[in-house]
Amino acid sequence: MSGWSNRMRMKFSLWALLFLLSFFIPLSSFSQSGVWTWMKGSNLPNNGGTLGTQGISAPANNPRSFYGATPFRDLQGNLWLYGGAAGAADYGDLYKFDIATNNWTWMKGPGFGNFAGTWGVQGVSAPTNMPHPRSKGSPYWVDFNGDFWMLGGKCGSNGGSSNDLWRYQIATNEWTWMKGSNMGGSFGSYGVLGVPSATNEPPARQETTVSWVDNNGDLWMFGGSEDNGYNYDDVWRFNIASNQWTWMAGTMGALPVLPPVYGVMGVFAPANTPGGRWVFSHWKAPNGNVFIFGGMDNLAHNDVWEFDITLRQWRWVNGTTVGDDPGTGAPYCTPSSLSIPRSRMENRANWVDCWGRFWFYGGYKDLTSTNEILGDLWAYDHLTNRFTFVSGTLASNQPASFGALGVPAPANTPGGKAGAISWIDLNGDLWMWGGFAYSGFAPGVYNTLWRYQMDTTCPAIPLPNFVQAE
Repeated sequence: MSGWSNRMRMKFSLWALLFLLSFFIPLSSFSQSGVWTWMKGSNLPNNGGTLGTQGISAPANNPRSFYGATPFRDLQGNLWLYGGAAGAADYGDLYKFDIATNNWTWMKGPGFGNFAGTWGVQGVSAPTNMPHPRSKGSPYWVDFNGDFWMLGGKCGSNGGSSNDLWRYQIATNEWTWMKGSNMGGSFGSYGVLGVPSATNEPPARQETTVSWVDNNGDLWMFGGSEDNGYNYDDVWRFNIASNQWTWMAGTMGALPVLPPVYGVMGVFAPANTPGGRWVFSHWKAPNGNVFIFGGMDNLAHNDVWEFDITLRQWRWVNGTTVGDDPGTGAPYCTPSSLSIPRSRMENRANWVDCWGRFWFYGGYKDLTSTNEILGDLWAYDHLTNRFTFVSGTLASNQPASFGALGVPAPANTPGGKAGAISWIDLNGDLWMWGGFAYSGFAPGVYNTLWRYQMDTTCPAIPLPNFVQAE
């Protein structure tokens, strides 16, 4: 009788869970779920955009087609982007997208590229402060107060990479230069491994797409590249209260080759490292650990790594040790331990959903075939260590199918997309903007904004452990 009662309780818990989910998951998730919607921007590449009037939202406003912009999401759920490259120029404008009105607002910046920037006094906010224009993967964070943080990137007027750390406060609409050099190409100062110091600073870098806020509110980052092609495998932590950096793991300085050290799959070890790499997907797990997938050194990868912030050690958890690997079979919508996505780089569009699963979209197939761009959407469950192929195609250069602006439809697809930026909104919908597409008649950089409303059956919602136990 006791066993029967336990089974009944578990069944009741399952039904209770599904009942609660029907209230907490927005109805929009069930309306045209599992489909893409073209929400804003042009369906043609290299669009010049429309700035509008600074601070004024308007339906006609659109950022120009940038590559390598930096995304933020504020505490109210608005989507923001900063900077990016367009043609030969880097820009330093800040835009906000209001989901409720479907409008962009130009919030800050001069509206033209390759300006000099205004640092002001370090640590002092001022209306005239302005980071120099930048692109190519600045590490970015949103702290517990809702302030935006940004470090380094490729600097337009200064040339090369930078290591200046900036904070933007929405309430004042002002930037503050917090740390680092106001000159490009800084060598930084590592100090002593694991020891914070006022003089510690990461070296200048770009293409550093792994950055996260830990559960204590500290800012972390991993890897990236110098402008000379040398790569980093170092991990850094920044404490906001003390305004100090700490070198936490990895090699001191960049090298032309920092190969991965895989060790034993699933086992943390001091010698393990993903190696020096750049432009990859990343996610933070609820326990504060960070995961990365893919990216580039001299080859593209499809390996998954986890970094334990307490141990300060890496472990390889999925994927292959082979560069430019074609991946394995991928049954649609079916989580499988046999499914491995193909190797890729510039797959910086990534999300963490309400159930803790990790998602990513597209990327370049490899460095030498940059005209081969992927258009596949994947979900990865780190608890079961399984990938699910969710949407799109496994073939390269899938053309986009825009459909009607603002109308979700099963046939809609962003197509092959590399270097796009991403957000997840407060309703759990996935948003993706920009990126480069190579799709026959219209290759180039786009300013298209897409929304993906998840299908809760593809992959199915993970059930709590007490339910799975039955």
